[in-house]
Amino acid sequence: MILSDANPSELALVLAHTHALWGDGLAISEYEEFITTLMASEWAREGRYRFLVAKEATTGPIVAALKLYRFRARLQSEVIEVGGVGAIFTLPDHRRRGVAAAMLARVHELMAARGDVASILFSEIGSSYYAGLGYRELPGREEIFTVPSASPAPRDDEGDIVVSRFHRDDLDLVETIRSAARAGASFDLTRDPSFWKYLLARASFPTLHLGRETWESRLMIARGPEAAAYLWARFKARVVEIIDFEPTVPSQLLLDDLFEECRRRGVSEVRGCPSGAIPMWLPLDTTKTPQLEVAMPDWRFQGVEIF
Repeated sequence: MILSDANPSELALVLAHTHALWGDGLAISEYEEFITTLMASEWAREGRYRFLVAKEATTGPIVAALKLYRFRARLQSEVIEVGGVGAIFTLPDHRRRGVAAAMLARVHELMAARGDVASILFSEIGSSYYAGLGYRELPGREEIFTVPSASPAPRDDEGDIVVSRFHRDDLDLVETIRSAARAGASFDLTRDPSFWKYLLARASFPTLHLGRETWESRLMIARGPEAAAYLWARFKARVVEIIDFEPTVPSQLLLDDLFEECRRRGVSEVRGCPSGAIPMWLPLDTTKTPQLEVAMPDWRFQGVEIF
Protein backbone atom coordinates (compact mmCIF):
# COMPACT_ATOMS: atom_id res chain seq x y z
CA MET A 1 0.00 0.00 0.00
CA ILE A 2 1.46 3.35 -1.09
CA LEU A 3 0.38 6.54 0.68
CA SER A 4 0.94 10.08 -0.54
CA ASP A 5 -0.43 13.55 0.01
CA ALA A 6 -3.25 14.18 -2.45
CA ASN A 7 -2.46 16.49 -5.34
CA PRO A 8 -5.24 18.84 -6.55
CA SER A 9 -6.70 16.40 -9.10
CA GLU A 10 -6.58 13.49 -6.67
CA LEU A 11 -8.22 15.61 -3.99
CA ALA A 12 -10.99 16.60 -6.40
CA LEU A 13 -11.59 12.94 -7.27
CA VAL A 14 -11.93 11.87 -3.65
CA LEU A 15 -14.13 14.84 -2.72
CA ALA A 16 -16.45 14.04 -5.61
CA HIS A 17 -16.98 10.62 -4.00
CA THR A 18 -17.25 11.83 -0.39
CA HIS A 19 -19.37 14.90 -1.06
CA ALA A 20 -22.65 13.08 -0.42
CA LEU A 21 -21.36 11.75 2.92
CA TRP A 22 -19.59 14.73 4.43
CA GLY A 23 -20.54 17.74 2.36
CA ASP A 24 -23.05 18.98 4.96
CA GLY A 25 -25.30 20.31 2.21
CA LEU A 26 -22.60 22.32 0.46
CA ALA A 27 -22.45 22.38 -3.31
CA ILE A 28 -19.49 20.38 -4.60
CA SER A 29 -17.59 23.56 -5.48
CA GLU A 30 -18.16 24.92 -1.94
CA TYR A 31 -17.12 21.60 -0.41
CA GLU A 32 -13.89 21.64 -2.40
CA GLU A 33 -13.27 25.26 -1.41
CA PHE A 34 -13.87 24.40 2.25
CA ILE A 35 -11.32 21.57 2.29
CA THR A 36 -8.70 23.47 0.31
CA THR A 37 -9.13 26.44 2.69
CA LEU A 38 -8.37 24.19 5.65
CA MET A 39 -5.43 22.61 3.84
CA ALA A 40 -3.97 26.08 3.35
CA SER A 41 -4.07 26.79 7.09
CA GLU A 42 -0.93 27.20 9.17
CA TRP A 43 -1.79 24.03 11.09
CA ALA A 44 -1.90 22.06 7.84
CA ARG A 45 1.35 23.62 6.65
CA GLU A 46 2.94 22.31 9.85
CA GLY A 47 1.95 18.80 8.75
CA ARG A 48 -0.78 18.41 11.39
CA TYR A 49 -3.66 18.17 8.92
CA ARG A 50 -3.03 16.10 5.79
CA PHE A 51 -5.23 14.55 3.13
CA LEU A 52 -3.72 11.22 2.05
CA VAL A 53 -4.60 8.92 -0.84
CA ALA A 54 -3.74 5.23 -1.04
CA LYS A 55 -2.71 3.24 -4.11
CA GLU A 56 -1.72 -0.38 -4.47
CA ALA A 57 1.00 0.54 -6.97
CA THR A 58 2.78 3.78 -7.78
CA THR A 59 1.05 4.19 -11.14
CA GLY A 60 -2.20 2.58 -10.08
CA PRO A 61 -5.55 4.20 -9.34
CA ILE A 62 -6.54 5.66 -5.99
CA VAL A 63 -8.21 2.95 -3.93
CA ALA A 64 -8.84 4.80 -0.65
CA ALA A 65 -8.22 8.03 1.23
CA LEU A 66 -8.23 9.52 4.72
CA LYS A 67 -7.36 12.61 6.72
CA LEU A 68 -4.32 12.35 8.94
CA TYR A 69 -3.98 14.58 12.00
CA ARG A 70 -1.25 15.19 14.53
CA PHE A 71 -2.05 16.61 17.96
CA ARG A 72 0.29 17.80 20.65
CA ALA A 73 -0.71 16.44 24.04
CA ARG A 74 0.35 16.37 27.67
CA LEU A 75 0.68 13.09 29.56
CA GLN A 76 1.21 14.01 33.21
CA SER A 77 4.02 16.58 32.80
CA GLU A 78 5.42 15.17 29.54
CA VAL A 79 4.68 16.63 26.11
CA ILE A 80 3.80 13.90 23.61
CA GLU A 81 2.42 13.62 20.08
CA VAL A 82 -0.79 11.78 19.19
CA GLY A 83 -1.97 10.87 15.71
CA GLY A 84 -5.56 10.94 14.49
CA VAL A 85 -7.41 9.61 11.46
CA GLY A 86 -10.73 10.64 9.98
CA ALA A 87 -12.79 10.61 6.79
CA ILE A 88 -11.65 7.05 6.03
CA PHE A 89 -13.07 6.19 2.63
CA THR A 90 -12.63 3.31 0.16
CA LEU A 91 -13.61 4.01 -3.43
CA PRO A 92 -16.60 1.88 -4.50
CA ASP A 93 -14.74 -0.36 -6.99
CA HIS A 94 -12.21 -1.41 -4.34
CA ARG A 95 -14.42 -2.29 -1.38
CA ARG A 96 -14.56 -5.61 0.51
CA ARG A 97 -10.92 -6.37 -0.29
CA GLY A 98 -9.29 -5.24 2.96
CA VAL A 99 -8.15 -1.95 1.43
CA ALA A 100 -9.09 0.24 4.42
CA ALA A 101 -7.37 -2.12 6.87
CA ALA A 102 -4.21 -2.15 4.75
CA MET A 103 -4.27 1.65 4.48
CA LEU A 104 -4.68 2.04 8.24
CA ALA A 105 -1.84 -0.41 8.91
CA ARG A 106 0.41 1.72 6.71
CA VAL A 107 -0.79 4.90 8.46
CA HIS A 108 -0.04 3.40 11.86
CA GLU A 109 3.51 2.68 10.68
CA LEU A 110 3.81 6.28 9.54
CA MET A 111 2.54 7.57 12.90
CA ALA A 112 4.90 5.36 14.88
CA ALA A 113 7.85 6.41 12.72
CA ARG A 114 7.20 10.09 13.40
CA GLY A 115 6.93 9.47 17.14
CA ASP A 116 3.18 9.42 17.83
CA VAL A 117 2.39 7.42 20.97
CA ALA A 118 -1.20 6.57 19.97
CA SER A 119 -3.78 6.91 17.22
CA ILE A 120 -7.29 8.21 17.87
CA LEU A 121 -10.46 8.21 15.79
CA PHE A 122 -14.24 8.52 15.98
CA SER A 123 -16.16 5.54 14.65
CA GLU A 124 -19.61 6.07 13.21
CA ILE A 125 -19.96 2.38 12.26
CA GLY A 126 -19.81 0.83 15.72
CA SER A 127 -16.67 -0.40 17.45
CA SER A 128 -16.20 -3.95 16.15
CA TYR A 129 -14.40 -3.13 12.88
CA TYR A 130 -11.77 -0.93 14.48
CA ALA A 131 -11.52 -3.23 17.51
CA GLY A 132 -10.44 -5.90 15.02
CA LEU A 133 -7.57 -3.59 14.07
CA GLY A 134 -6.48 -3.16 17.68
CA TYR A 135 -8.41 -0.03 18.65
CA ARG A 136 -9.97 0.28 22.09
CA GLU A 137 -13.01 2.31 23.09
CA LEU A 138 -12.43 5.52 25.02
CA PRO A 139 -14.78 6.67 27.74
CA GLY A 140 -17.19 9.05 26.08
CA ARG A 141 -20.45 10.30 27.40
CA GLU A 142 -23.00 12.17 25.39
CA GLU A 143 -24.71 15.00 27.19
CA ILE A 144 -28.02 16.36 25.93
CA PHE A 145 -29.16 19.89 26.70
CA THR A 146 -32.83 20.71 26.20
CA VAL A 147 -33.19 24.17 24.70
CA PRO A 148 -35.46 26.33 26.92
CA SER A 149 -38.54 27.64 25.17
CA ALA A 150 -37.77 31.26 26.07
CA SER A 151 -34.85 33.47 26.98
CA PRO A 152 -34.13 33.78 30.72
CA ALA A 153 -34.79 37.05 32.49
CA PRO A 154 -31.72 39.27 32.84
CA ARG A 155 -29.69 38.64 36.01
CA ASP A 156 -28.18 41.24 38.30
CA ASP A 157 -24.82 39.40 38.29
CA GLU A 158 -24.34 39.66 34.52
CA GLY A 159 -22.71 43.03 35.11
CA ASP A 160 -20.29 44.05 32.41
CA ILE A 161 -19.88 40.56 30.90
CA VAL A 162 -19.82 40.65 27.11
CA VAL A 163 -20.50 37.67 24.80
CA SER A 164 -18.99 37.76 21.32
CA ARG A 165 -17.36 35.60 18.68
CA PHE A 166 -13.70 35.24 19.41
CA HIS A 167 -10.96 36.25 17.03
CA ARG A 168 -7.22 35.87 16.75
CA ASP A 169 -6.69 38.68 19.25
CA ASP A 170 -8.46 36.52 21.87
CA LEU A 171 -6.28 33.41 21.49
CA ASP A 172 -3.98 34.16 24.41
CA LEU A 173 -6.98 34.60 26.73
CA VAL A 174 -8.68 31.48 25.39
CA GLU A 175 -5.54 29.43 25.97
CA THR A 176 -5.20 30.84 29.48
CA ILE A 177 -8.78 29.78 30.26
CA ARG A 178 -8.28 26.30 28.88
CA SER A 179 -4.86 25.69 30.46
CA ALA A 180 -6.17 26.66 33.88
CA ALA A 181 -9.26 24.46 33.53
CA ARG A 182 -7.24 21.41 32.39
CA ALA A 183 -4.20 21.88 34.65
CA GLY A 184 -5.10 18.96 36.91
CA ALA A 185 -5.84 16.46 34.12
CA SER A 186 -3.39 13.59 33.68
CA PHE A 187 -3.95 13.69 29.91
CA ASP A 188 -4.81 16.67 27.77
CA LEU A 189 -4.88 17.42 24.06
CA THR A 190 -3.21 20.79 24.14
CA ARG A 191 -3.88 23.77 21.93
CA ASP A 192 -1.45 26.04 20.14
CA PRO A 193 -2.11 29.19 18.10
CA SER A 194 -1.98 27.40 14.74
CA PHE A 195 -4.62 24.90 15.90
CA TRP A 196 -6.96 27.70 17.01
CA LYS A 197 -6.38 29.50 13.70
CA TYR A 198 -7.40 26.28 11.93
CA LEU A 199 -10.62 26.26 13.94
CA LEU A 200 -11.22 29.91 13.14
CA ALA A 201 -10.80 29.04 9.46
CA ARG A 202 -13.53 26.41 9.88
CA ALA A 203 -15.74 28.88 11.70
CA SER A 204 -15.31 31.50 9.00
CA PHE A 205 -16.75 29.25 6.30
CA PRO A 206 -20.36 30.31 5.66
CA THR A 207 -22.92 27.56 6.14
CA LEU A 208 -25.79 29.44 7.74
CA HIS A 209 -27.68 29.45 4.43
CA LEU A 210 -27.82 25.66 4.48
CA GLY A 211 -30.76 25.53 6.86
CA ARG A 212 -31.76 25.32 10.49
CA GLU A 213 -30.25 21.91 11.17
CA THR A 214 -26.80 22.72 9.77
CA TRP A 215 -24.22 24.62 11.79
CA GLU A 216 -20.99 26.36 11.10
CA SER A 217 -18.39 26.08 13.82
CA ARG A 218 -19.37 28.52 16.54
CA LEU A 219 -16.53 29.92 18.64
CA MET A 220 -17.75 32.31 21.33
CA ILE A 221 -16.14 33.99 24.32
CA ALA A 222 -17.69 35.70 27.37
CA ARG A 223 -15.56 38.06 29.38
CA GLY A 224 -16.02 40.32 32.34
CA PRO A 225 -13.89 42.13 34.91
CA GLU A 226 -13.23 38.99 36.99
CA ALA A 227 -13.97 35.93 34.83
CA ALA A 228 -14.08 34.62 31.30
CA ALA A 229 -15.19 31.48 29.47
CA TYR A 230 -15.39 30.19 25.92
CA LEU A 231 -17.65 27.86 23.99
CA TRP A 232 -16.98 25.83 20.84
CA ALA A 233 -19.98 24.34 19.07
CA ARG A 234 -20.00 22.42 15.80
CA PHE A 235 -22.30 21.35 13.01
CA LYS A 236 -25.84 20.30 13.89
CA ALA A 237 -25.87 21.86 17.37
CA ARG A 238 -23.10 19.89 19.05
CA VAL A 239 -21.22 21.42 21.95
CA VAL A 240 -17.59 20.34 21.77
CA GLU A 241 -16.18 22.39 24.62
CA ILE A 242 -17.42 24.90 27.12
CA ILE A 243 -14.59 25.81 29.42
CA ASP A 244 -14.04 28.24 32.26
CA PHE A 245 -12.23 28.11 35.57
CA GLU A 246 -15.33 26.86 37.39
CA PRO A 247 -19.11 27.14 36.80
CA THR A 248 -19.57 30.88 36.43
CA VAL A 249 -21.86 33.51 35.02
CA PRO A 250 -19.81 33.74 31.77
CA SER A 251 -20.31 30.06 30.94
CA GLN A 252 -24.04 30.29 31.63
CA LEU A 253 -24.28 33.33 29.37
CA LEU A 254 -22.52 31.37 26.62
CA LEU A 255 -25.12 28.61 26.90
CA ASP A 256 -27.90 31.20 26.91
CA ASP A 257 -26.43 32.66 23.72
CA LEU A 258 -26.24 29.21 22.12
CA PHE A 259 -29.82 28.42 23.13
CA GLU A 260 -30.98 31.71 21.61
CA GLU A 261 -29.37 30.71 18.32
CA CYS A 262 -31.03 27.28 18.62
CA ARG A 263 -34.44 28.86 19.08
CA ARG A 264 -33.81 31.04 16.06
CA ARG A 265 -33.03 27.98 13.98
CA GLY A 266 -35.79 25.80 15.41
CA VAL A 267 -33.42 23.39 17.19
CA SER A 268 -34.77 21.87 20.40
CA GLU A 269 -31.74 19.89 21.62
CA VAL A 270 -28.02 20.48 21.86
CA ARG A 271 -25.88 17.37 22.10
CA GLY A 272 -22.46 17.19 23.66
CA CYS A 273 -19.51 15.64 21.89
CA PRO A 274 -19.11 12.90 20.66
CA SER A 275 -22.74 12.90 19.52
CA GLY A 276 -23.21 9.26 18.57
CA ALA A 277 -19.70 8.51 17.34
CA ILE A 278 -17.49 6.17 19.38
CA PRO A 279 -14.08 7.57 20.39
CA MET A 280 -11.36 4.92 20.09
CA TRP A 281 -7.60 4.74 20.51
CA LEU A 282 -4.76 2.48 19.45
CA PRO A 283 -1.47 2.34 21.40
CA LEU A 284 1.57 2.82 19.15
CA ASP A 285 4.36 3.26 21.71
CA THR A 286 4.00 0.38 24.17
CA THR A 287 6.29 2.08 26.69
CA LYS A 288 3.60 4.75 27.14
CA THR A 289 0.59 2.42 27.15
CA PRO A 290 0.46 1.88 30.95
CA GLN A 291 0.51 5.65 31.58
CA LEU A 292 -2.16 6.23 28.94
CA GLU A 293 -4.36 3.55 30.49
CA VAL A 294 -4.04 5.19 33.93
CA ALA A 295 -4.93 8.55 32.38
CA MET A 296 -8.00 7.06 30.70
CA PRO A 297 -10.59 8.96 32.79
CA ASP A 298 -9.13 12.20 31.43
CA TRP A 299 -9.30 11.02 27.81
CA ARG A 300 -12.50 12.97 27.43
CA PHE A 301 -12.58 13.99 23.82
CA GLN A 302 -12.05 17.61 24.60
CA GLY A 303 -12.70 19.14 21.27
CA VAL A 304 -11.34 16.51 18.93
CA GLU A 305 -14.50 16.47 16.89
CA ILE A 306 -12.70 18.29 14.12
CA PHE A 307 -12.46 15.09 12.09
